[in-house]
Amino acid sequence: MAILVYGGLILLAFFVQLGSMPDLDLAGATATFAAVAVIGLLVVTVLGISTIVAGLATRSLTPDVPNLANGWSLGFLAAPGGVFIIGTAVNVSFDTKGFEPAFWLGLALLLVLPASFFSWLIPFAQQKTRALRADPASKNVCWIQLLLTTRSVPQVSVVSENSVPDTASNVASTESSNSTTRTQILSLGGDYLVYLMCCFMWFVSSAFTAFITYDSWARQGSAGVREGGALAMWGIASILLNILLVKVVKKMLVLACIALGGAAVLILTILTASWFAIPVSVVRNLGLGEIPVGVVVTAEGCDTFNKAARGQKVCQMSADEKLGWVCPVVLKSRIGAPMVFELASFGDDGNWPIQPFEIDKKAPGGGSKRDLYYPRIQVAKSEVKSWPSITSFKPDPNKKTGATSAQDNSKNSNPRPLVSYLNRSAAAETDAQRQWLLTQCGAATKADVPKSEASKKPKTTQR
Repeated sequence: MAILVYGGLILLAFFVQLGSMPDLDLAGATATFAAVAVIGLLVVTVLGISTIVAGLATRSLTPDVPNLANGWSLGFLAAPGGVFIIGTAVNVSFDTKGFEPAFWLGLALLLVLPASFFSWLIPFAQQKTRALRADPASKNVCWIQLLLTTRSVPQVSVVSENSVPDTASNVASTESSNSTTRTQILSLGGDYLVYLMCCFMWFVSSAFTAFITYDSWARQGSAGVREGGALAMWGIASILLNILLVKVVKKMLVLACIALGGAAVLILTILTASWFAIPVSVVRNLGLGEIPVGVVVTAEGCDTFNKAARGQKVCQMSADEKLGWVCPVVLKSRIGAPMVFELASFGDDGNWPIQPFEIDKKAPGGGSKRDLYYPRIQVAKSEVKSWPSITSFKPDPNKKTGATSAQDNSKNSNPRPLVSYLNRSAAAETDAQRQWLLTQCGAATKADVPKSEASKKPKTTQR
């Protein structure tokens, strides 16, 4: 029952952002509720745990590596949040919509590995320096030997000037000292391997957290300075949550992890104002909505699309007048009835489909910036035969050539034409957009003359 309730709440949030409540058969929708609940719980769990995994790793390895809990290593808890903040700043500075996972992994590797070395080395150096100052007898001992001594400072035997040196005992003492040093090196190396395992967990956490948060949020909304600042604040919050987990929480670790992970998700949602990001992500991953498609419809469905486009033809019937083809379209929801679709223009950045935030975007001077066409259409399920998926369009920032006069005409049109394979020359502004329409939707062909009309012959009068 709890799973069904949780799934129902996620779907309710999705329908609120959709602005349309479908007719649902509750008995038949049980499997959908369960699937949405499982995926939603998985998304929240992964996001929450990936935020506090640095603190978990520190707590779990501290008994084996005592120095892990000192001040330097606690500073290293900032690695995931630091990677996130730096990556966000780079993205906003270059005005991008997110980098590939390789960028986040490389950035995490660049920061985590040096931090792991120095946060391990400096505490040892400090500890041995204090031991050297406290024991005058060890003043002749090399600092490297002090660094290799993990348990106690080696005692140096003072040889009297009048004593007779014993060559055999000196050789045995030297061999024993070398053996002890090798043992200490191996012990230190083993501890450092454990520490590197912890660092690897932090490394994965840093890159994974950045990828599943900033990258996904940036692709759904604006990546401006305000949004970047909100995400940077969440990076700082993640650092504080990890330190809190290590330094403050002493008991009930499982409950503390659940509470802190949930707090991380809630803080991220509040700062980014992405109240419906998780429901939308869940529905998209299950293929229930928010996906770009082409649509095969009946004659009634084709007429519905053309009329909803307010004068623009977006659906063309086949030669036999039985089925029509609409492409590209965003399938907003196929849960219940009717099905909800969305038609859209190319966005200001050339992307398709455009995102909701672009509709309210204003020009710097305060005026309206090239009105976007964004109609939403409800179509009966009986009128939809198939909806094959297509890929969205994202322009290559390195290729800005190929624009024609259609671009200038489109800029002056108000509103801009809807994207359709039937009007590639008017809707598409670049050669890349036109090629994408041709690849995903096919070429527009003139419908054959129906047989009923072809069989009709003009009447001739015989004289």
